[in-house]
Amino acid sequence: MLLVAGAIPRIGSPALRAGAGKVDVTPSPSELPKTYDGILDHLYSRAIVVDNGNARAALISVDTGAIPDAVWKPVSEQLEKEFGIPAQNLLITATHTHSVPAQTAPDYIRKIVESVRQAKDRLVPARVGYGTGVSYMNVNRNIIDPRTRRWWEGSNYDGPSDKTVAVMKFEGLEGEPIAVYYNYAMHAVTVGQLDLVSADAPGTTSKYIEESLDNKIVALWSSGAAGDQNPIYFQQTFDLRDIRIKDYAKRGIDISNAMPPGGQGLNKEGPASHKVDGSAEADDRFNGPVPRRRSPACDAGWTALNRCRDCRRRNGELSRPNAHQRRPGRR
Repeated sequence: MLLVAGAIPRIGSPALRAGAGKVDVTPSPSELPKTYDGILDHLYSRAIVVDNGNARAALISVDTGAIPDAVWKPVSEQLEKEFGIPAQNLLITATHTHSVPAQTAPDYIRKIVESVRQAKDRLVPARVGYGTGVSYMNVNRNIIDPRTRRWWEGSNYDGPSDKTVAVMKFEGLEGEPIAVYYNYAMHAVTVGQLDLVSADAPGTTSKYIEESLDNKIVALWSSGAAGDQNPIYFQQTFDLRDIRIKDYAKRGIDISNAMPPGGQGLNKEGPASHKVDGSAEADDRFNGPVPRRRSPACDAGWTALNRCRDCRRRNGELSRPNAHQRRPGRR
């Protein structure tokens, strides 16, 4: 962010231009590893380009787990060669969704570069705004079992948790929306599955922002210090873990103390899985070899917290901070 800011002499300067682009980077079903069952929702590369007449910079957010050197190097080299964006003026970030396979193929690189090309081609006179807000979607995930004194992953409502949402807004000189670049600290593990492709909460949130503004804007998620921050609506994943543990036990495999236990191989056709995942109706908005099951945590996006609080309120649990916490000693 500092590098980009250094390329902009004055916010609102007549010389400043900005543009945004978005390209689908979802692997095809034939490209998925054998451990994947299909595609839950689509992945994107989103980009913002800013230009002040003297320098050009780019912000890129990709729905992926990480940005390895095998992606950074060809992307940064191509952007400097084709668009005049040097590496020191480039910030490329992963949304850190856990539900994606690694991608480094040339076509994947091409799509990321194409999102920047779109943003460059849409440069218009612009201004930039910055602000902060709060969101209560995240929660500290560090729990110490009082019996064994061992660490376990669960909702620690008393643990440190940064609720800040930092936002940069890019708009035209008449106020027409161009893009937002926002930052929040939360692991993208709401879906709770590692064998179905999903952009998880970051993708759902960006989609919600874009659709709220009639898709006239591109919304880029950047991950904050999410090391010990889980989605507060995480009970679903605990339940799925228990189902996986039992599934694997039938095969003679003990994953009860794995981290995360049984992220792949869930029997999605089992009645227990249906009960946790919700409706099993196919959703023809997405193409994949398996029906898309509506996960309340995935589809709720920004409203996940409200659903969680409503559930707790109905159950009279709001006065008990650790009501959703994993039971001590449970494995």
